[in-house]
Amino acid sequence: MFKPAHYLKKFHAKYADPAELEKLLKEANETSWVNLLNTKDVAHWDCGEIRALGQPTLNAWVLTEATQDRRVFERNPYFWHVDSNGRQLPYVDRVVNNLAIDSAATLNAVMAGKVTLAGGNNVSLSDMPVLVQTAAQFNRKIFTTGSFNYPTMLFLNLDYEYDKEGSVWQKLITDPERRFGQAIAAAMDPNEVNKTIFFGKFGQPFMNATGPDLEKANSLLDALGLDKRGSDGLRLGPDGQPFIFRITFNTEAPETAPIAELLKEQIQKSGLHVELEVVDGTLWDQRRSANEIMASLKWNDGEAWATGISEDYLPNHKGPWSPMTWLYYSTGGKQGRQPPAYVKEFYDLHTARKAYPPESDKGMEIYNKLYKWMSDNYVMIPVVGHQVKPNSVDARLRNLPNDGSPFDLDVYINAEGYWFAAK
Repeated sequence: MFKPAHYLKKFHAKYADPAELEKLLKEANETSWVNLLNTKDVAHWDCGEIRALGQPTLNAWVLTEATQDRRVFERNPYFWHVDSNGRQLPYVDRVVNNLAIDSAATLNAVMAGKVTLAGGNNVSLSDMPVLVQTAAQFNRKIFTTGSFNYPTMLFLNLDYEYDKEGSVWQKLITDPERRFGQAIAAAMDPNEVNKTIFFGKFGQPFMNATGPDLEKANSLLDALGLDKRGSDGLRLGPDGQPFIFRITFNTEAPETAPIAELLKEQIQKSGLHVELEVVDGTLWDQRRSANEIMASLKWNDGEAWATGISEDYLPNHKGPWSPMTWLYYSTGGKQGRQPPAYVKEFYDLHTARKAYPPESDKGMEIYNKLYKWMSDNYVMIPVVGHQVKPNSVDARLRNLPNDGSPFDLDVYINAEGYWFAAK
C-alpha cells in the first residue's frame, strides 16, 4: 500500500552509506542488499511480522516488540484519525498478540478469559458451544459476523507436471471441456460441509460448487479414461496405473483438517483415490513456488476482489493454480511456463482490468469476465458457502461491529475506535 522511501533507501546500494549498509547486512546475516531490501519492504498484511520492526506505519499502533511467541504494538502518537470531539485515536494504548502453539491452546486461552479479542481466524464455529458455556463466567460477548474472506477453496494446479512427458495429471487437467474439474465439483457436497462443520450457519454454495451429483461425477470420470478399477475398487488412470488425487494443505485455521477429511470422503465416493498431505507453513511456501502441489486447500479474499482491494485470485498468491505461468508473467517471460492460450485469456483480462477504476462500469464488466473465467475453468472450487465467523471478546470492549456485520474483526488495522468501559 505504501513504500516509505526514506526508510527503504537505507537498504538500497544506490542510496545508502556503504559502511552503514554493510553493518545492516551483518546484523541481518545477509550478503546481498537486494535480499535485505526485499525483507524490509514489508507488505501491509505482514505489518505484524518480526521483519516489520522499525518500518514506518500509517496504522493506529506501531510494532515495538516481536519474538517468535509475542508481538507488541504501541499507540501511534502521529496517527491521523480523530474522533468527533477532536480527540486523537486510537483509544487503546497497547495491543499484545500472544502466539499460541496450536489451535487447542488458543481455544483454552479464550475460554479461560485470557484473551481480550478472538475473531474467526482464532476460533472456529465448531468452538461456539464451549465458548458460550464459559461466556458469563469470564464476562465475554459472543457474536458472529460475515467475513472479508472467501471460505476454504479447493485449488487445482494447471501447471503440475507440465514438464513431465506422459503426465496423467496434465492429460486430465488440460481437457478442453474441463471435465475433471466438473467431476470434482460434482463429487463435493458443500451443504454437508456446512452442516457437519459449521452448524449450517454458512451461506449457500456459490461459484462452481455444484455438487453433490455422483452420477455426473462418475460419468465424467469414465469419459476421461478413468473407467477402470484396481483391486481396491478405486479408479486407475488412463495409463492403467493407480491414480492418486493428492490434496496438500497446512493447518493455519482450526477447521482445515476436518474439512480435508470430509472432502476426501466425498470425492472418494466417485472412485478416486484421495490422499491428504499436511505440511507446515514454510514447506507449503517452498512446495508452492516449486510447483510441487497437485491440488490444495486455502482461503482467499474473494469478497474484496471486485473492489480491487485484493488480487489474491492470482495464480500463485493463495492456493497455486498456475504458479509457473505466473512466474512467466511476472518476469516478463524470462522464467516459468509460457501460458497456454486459454490461460493467456486470464492474464489478458487481469491486465485489461488495470486500465479502469475497479468498480466503474467497465471495470466491473471486465472483472465479471475474469470471475467467470476462473469459475468455468475450475481453477478453484469453494468447499462450502460464504463464511460466518465467530467472535469472543471482553464484554467491556466497545465500538465493536454488530452481530451479523458483513466483515469480521481486524485488531491492528482498523480497530482504532475500540475502547474499554469500566464494567
